[in-house]
Amino acid sequence: MRNTTVIRNFIVYFSIFALVFAQGNHPTAKKSEIIIVSAIGDPVSNSQSGPFQPASTAYLAGWEKPRFDGGLANYAFIKGATWIWMEDFVGDFQQPLYFPKIFYIPEGATEISGTLEITADNFFSFSINGLNYRGTGPPDRRQWANVYRFSITNLKPGENYLFITAYEVHPKTPSGLVYKLTIQYKEIPVVKVEDAKNFQG
Repeated sequence: MRNTTVIRNFIVYFSIFALVFAQGNHPTAKKSEIIIVSAIGDPVSNSQSGPFQPASTAYLAGWEKPRFDGGLANYAFIKGATWIWMEDFVGDFQQPLYFPKIFYIPEGATEISGTLEITADNFFSFSINGLNYRGTGPPDRRQWANVYRFSITNLKPGENYLFITAYEVHPKTPSGLVYKLTIQYKEIPVVKVEDAKNFQG
């Protein structure tokens, strides 16, 4: 009986040691990915402070409906993402719309990197966590036919904030925004010592 108790205690303490050692060294961290895309229902407003309303599909009045897959009108296509805009919004020259997005990266994530694929009809600019990134502007007026890719370097564990500004330059013509943010990071599994203690019972 005593030998059984000794063996059991040895297994428990050895397990605790192994878990603590593994958590401290974590030679292999799990690679993870988060994908964020433009979607109908995302918040949008014509004022930076709101009020925000759900985004609708891209504004198409005045044209035969484009195919956003490289077909009619050669609109850019980003897999998994949807062209969006504000319902029935037809702005004057350079009157912008604002598209905010809050997203989260797990605490403890390391080696975080991101790539934003984005375009708009006609122009866009954006910031992440308050850092402004270059957008598009004149003289190229066919931004909507190209996908622009940006390396994102200031992502962090916890809450992150993407803020996009987009605007059309011609009233009553198709308008829209489409984007996809891909985030990659390493995640160290958190092991609780209590799990090993439970083994004793």
